[in-house]
Amino acid sequence: MSKSTGPFIENGLEYIVLDTGEKLYEPQEPGPHDCCGKGCQECVWTVYLESKKAYEDMVADMKGMPRELTAFDLLELRLKEKEQAR
Repeated sequence: MSKSTGPFIENGLEYIVLDTGEKLYEPQEPGPHDCCGKGCQECVWTVYLESKKAYEDMVADMKGMPRELTAFDLLELRLKEKEQAR
């Protein structure tokens, strides 16, 4: 994983700078009409939430902080614990 610095704010948008010099902007929430509501496999909300989580994990790593566990992460940990207990 690349090292990064920041986060910084530019024109109201948060971003970090990777060691390559590339700016990585915080994902922006989809607008009210961006989702068609048909349950697409690659829904704009799914893509947004996955991108937002990855961005937050990079910022946490950069700051030397542990990343925040989501409900999905906790469920995965419980399932692994159950498998190991067998």
